[in-house]
Amino acid sequence: MTPSVALVVDATASPLDRALIDHAFRVWAMSRRFRVADTDHADHRLHYGGSSVDALPVAGPLGGARWADGLPFAHRAQSGAEPDHLAEIAHWVSARAEAEATTDSIGRVPFAGSTAASLDADPEIPWASRHLDAFDAAVLRRIPSLGDALTTDRGGLRILGSHDIDFIARSRSERIERVAKNLGVAAIRMRDPRLVASIASCVVGNLLARRPILGDIATVMALEAEHGVKSTWNVIVRNAHRRDAAYGLHEPAVCALLDHLTEAGHEIGLHGSYTSGDTPGGLAEEFDLLRATGQPAVGHRHHWLRHDGFGLWQALAKAGASYDSSAGWSETNGFRHGMAEPFVPFDLTTGDAARVVEIPLVMMDVALSDADRRGEDAVRSAHRILDEAARHGGAVSVLWHDTTVLGTQVRRGIGGLYAQLLARGDRWERSDRMAAQYERFGVAAGLPLG
Repeated sequence: MTPSVALVVDATASPLDRALIDHAFRVWAMSRRFRVADTDHADHRLHYGGSSVDALPVAGPLGGARWADGLPFAHRAQSGAEPDHLAEIAHWVSARAEAEATTDSIGRVPFAGSTAASLDADPEIPWASRHLDAFDAAVLRRIPSLGDALTTDRGGLRILGSHDIDFIARSRSERIERVAKNLGVAAIRMRDPRLVASIASCVVGNLLARRPILGDIATVMALEAEHGVKSTWNVIVRNAHRRDAAYGLHEPAVCALLDHLTEAGHEIGLHGSYTSGDTPGGLAEEFDLLRATGQPAVGHRHHWLRHDGFGLWQALAKAGASYDSSAGWSETNGFRHGMAEPFVPFDLTTGDAARVVEIPLVMMDVALSDADRRGEDAVRSAHRILDEAARHGGAVSVLWHDTTVLGTQVRRGIGGLYAQLLARGDRWERSDRMAAQYERFGVAAGLPLG
């Protein structure tokens, strides 16, 4: 039987601190598959602060970034006190460092404004998950009988394959135009002769092998079918900005494509348009448009990852979405919230839990290509990130655009890396199914989902 737990937070804590610590405790319970009950009916109780001999420690204020026992800490430690891992978990899942970050020209919080950057912490390591592990040890010192429950195998790594449909070629000429545009961007805007040579070489190779010169949805579907993988395809339904897709949701070819994907067992999610977050009710309208086609869309990723987090979660809850997977970076790969599995973020603008499950987006083909351009080992990075997630029995999303898999958009080896990841031998799941599992865990932990 799943154990039930409760946390008693010392009454002297401020309302915000009480809410943050309570939320971090529920995120821990969600991850560990525990039920959170009221203090009168819980099987086990923990105390945070106060005079109890076994009380969990209370950290000092923010601003004392430091390292201890191989972990980064955002809070100052009280002299001689045991580390306050709940405060650190709360700091990560609330993205507290991002609340005052300056957005880039697109409207995104860049890596420089992230929690990882503020702590000078390696983004390829899920630090919040490591604090969850450390909190396990703190709990066991107080409640040794929970040992069996805390050492239960949580299922190993689950990879959630996802693809954002930013372009649909309806003719050979459109493919040629897109590849020509990619060459122009590489040569003129990026001034990257190595990328130009890489794209040109892949064009020739694809022609000689009688493959399409530009990757497409059919290419990815065939690749995934070899490994028995079903993935998530996020579609743009509105074209209100030049950075939105050029295809229309109700074009016969697009409708047939979405039907083909669902008939093959894949999920269709919403790729929120470029300006949807700027328009009151915009995301709800876009979900309605997609659902009106017969697609039971429950998940979302924002186009260009253009969002501030807090407002996005509120809009998705109003739209009836179950999960989001926009919490990654456009220029860096890794764990933006420090979590190696789905979780419920804390919304600092409302002072309460968000009402959606967030699936960590830990890597993207374009960001890996940028890393390669900087001289970093992108392939090593991709495997390291997944190995770190596996260490925590995690479930994480990876994003490959169908247009990149044949090498005529990103650097040689990056598009093809997707095939390597599929062949690793990990378990792959659809995002909606994984989100539904974690929604149940979250509800049991008393989080406002469902």
